[in-house]
Amino acid sequence: KIAKNAFIGTALYDNDANWQEGVLYIGDCLIEVKTPLEKYAITEGTRLIADEAFVVCDGLKSIKFPKNSLTTIGAKAFNTCALIKSVSLPKTVTSVGEEAFNAITKVK
Repeated sequence: KIAKNAFIGTALYDNDANWQEGVLYIGDCLIEVKTPLEKYAITEGTRLIADEAFVVCDGLKSIKFPKNSLTTIGAKAFNTCALIKSVSLPKTVTSVGEEAFNAITKVK
């Protein structure tokens, strides 16, 4: 589990070169999104999405999950993403944190 703000103030977080299109990955973990997005495809090979990772993405309309690697979605990861009407999780997901998809109508 990786909590919200776990890396704020670190060299990894503060170096813009570590951010891909406003998204911070550390190894196979998606840590945080700092730029509001309308759609996003999570990088193949991502194993974990941190708690509240997409908190700034209240305008997010679609999300694509990696098919073979994602196992863990943190608490409130997509809590503010009310514009997403439904998501289909890959079969590899074994852990979904509390209120991860609180604002999303349909999760399969």
